[in-house]
Amino acid sequence: MNRWKIVGIFVIVGLLALTLKVLYKAGVFTPLDPLPLNAETIPTPPGIEDLDFDPETGTIFLSSHDRRNFQSTGAIYALKSGQLTNLTDKLGLSEFRPHGISFIKTNGHKFLFVISHRDTKNSVLKFIFEGDSLRMINTYSSSEFTTPNDLVAVGENSFFLSNDHGKVGENLKKWADYVALPVGNIVYFDGQRSKVVLDRVAYPNGLAVYDNRLYVASTLGNYIGVYEAEGSNYELKKLKSISVPYAPDNLMVAGSRIYVAAHPKTLKFLAHAKDSTKISPSAIFYLEEDKPKIVYVEDGSKLSGSSTALAVPDPMGDVTLYLGSVYERKILKLSEK
Repeated sequence: MNRWKIVGIFVIVGLLALTLKVLYKAGVFTPLDPLPLNAETIPTPPGIEDLDFDPETGTIFLSSHDRRNFQSTGAIYALKSGQLTNLTDKLGLSEFRPHGISFIKTNGHKFLFVISHRDTKNSVLKFIFEGDSLRMINTYSSSEFTTPNDLVAVGENSFFLSNDHGKVGENLKKWADYVALPVGNIVYFDGQRSKVVLDRVAYPNGLAVYDNRLYVASTLGNYIGVYEAEGSNYELKKLKSISVPYAPDNLMVAGSRIYVAAHPKTLKFLAHAKDSTKISPSAIFYLEEDKPKIVYVEDGSKLSGSSTALAVPDPMGDVTLYLGSVYERKILKLSEK
């Protein structure tokens, strides 16, 4: 057989194998088995991509930005006792387009860290939460904040941050997504300097710290990596990879569990991102002892493109889940009752 024909056959077989791998990880061959919960719809501004919670005051923080209209101004909202309040509308923030957020109480003070996508550079804004108000006290920027998606605060001035596409140019992002190239990274910021502490991750997304370990959601890798920070440089040593049922987005710790909002069909999510009339399934699972358990699945008719599942316990020990999404103008309040 002609040598070039043999090469051609190998190329075709390789492309077919790659296509099947992409379709498999995108959930094309995975059946969608609905698992409902009682759902209450709460109208909101668009794109409640991330949520966090102050357990002392019962305040839920909502990160909002209309991602189909990038130049629009976003906001941080508070949801408390059923009332939604804009916490940033009077702060005079220019080019404020919030994405991932992280709440922390340390040294007797409460802080909210917020990723904001500006025209020329990405920043992390640090707010102090006093009473029922936010006050901005610092802004952090770095050449390493290239494509920031989520962050988790680990101190008064320090955090880990995920860059979902690393330093890949705009023209290559779509192709990197379709073939799940591991081009993303994790950055550690100590209050003055930033450093890439983990490289070559396929779309690193949600971050969480639990039991002194960093959990990293790889949306396109369909796994959650578990890492341990080593030394003063916080280099991340991989302890394990947890295979998960759906493409994971943000991670939220609640007691002994890590709740994960997920995308059962990532190609449908990409279609939903382009066209709001196309729905994308939503799902929630949690990790307990690093084992996943699915608790909610629906086809996207109630909420498309789930991105964050926040678990809020009540005094009786029951949990209410608040589910946000990348684009929708609502969140879901979910319960088993």
